[in-house]
Amino acid sequence: QRDPRDPGSGEQGGDCLALVPFLDLLNHSDNVTVEAGINLDSDRLESRDYFYELKVGQSVNRYSEAFICYGRHSNTKLLTEYGFSLGENNNSEHIAVTVNTILEFLQMKKKVRVSKVEEKLCILKENGLISNLGIGRLGLNWTAKAVLYIFLLRPSELKSWHSLYQLENFSSIHSFLADFLEYFLESLRLHVRKMAEIILRSKYFNLAEDLVRSHVEIVKLAITNQGSEA
Repeated sequence: QRDPRDPGSGEQGGDCLALVPFLDLLNHSDNVTVEAGINLDSDRLESRDYFYELKVGQSVNRYSEAFICYGRHSNTKLLTEYGFSLGENNNSEHIAVTVNTILEFLQMKKKVRVSKVEEKLCILKENGLISNLGIGRLGLNWTAKAVLYIFLLRPSELKSWHSLYQLENFSSIHSFLADFLEYFLESLRLHVRKMAEIILRSKYFNLAEDLVRSHVEIVKLAITNQGSEA
């Protein structure tokens, strides 16, 4: 939202950063909706009496704490950017997975000779499949499955890669999906063991360790739930 005080010589657009005093006094809740922005009511524009305004979509009882929503984020994002997590109560919880991790799993763990890697990476980038890969309580999300599927295509199959949009469970690569979750789980367990060896700890290190331990439980649940799809 453009600042009406900007004549055009400074910030030109909609996306810019700004400091809003006292905003960090309001805590986060996933259970509220919020509208935020500069109040541009016509009456205020004429009097130049505009200001940054927050509107919460839910009623707040007198003397009760008012919450805003920082966004439906994973616990990892909440912890790294805001210094807290919602634990098991976070309905948006998922564990980020990278394309490189999937490729490493295929090449190093499964010893698969992935053909035409650069061409496949180009397909992923051009079609928005390079990001938002993750693991939730139900298993790998669709994008992560799609990346695995594309990497496993033979050169002769690559021209028809777009057929993956008709797939939901990716049953033809189910064993690879299950093995990847086991591979990822072992990696998390290794991190937990290494973190447990640290003697000098801070509050945030302990929070990070708890987060990784929670990820172990999520992946264990994902293995169970994704196995039921077979």
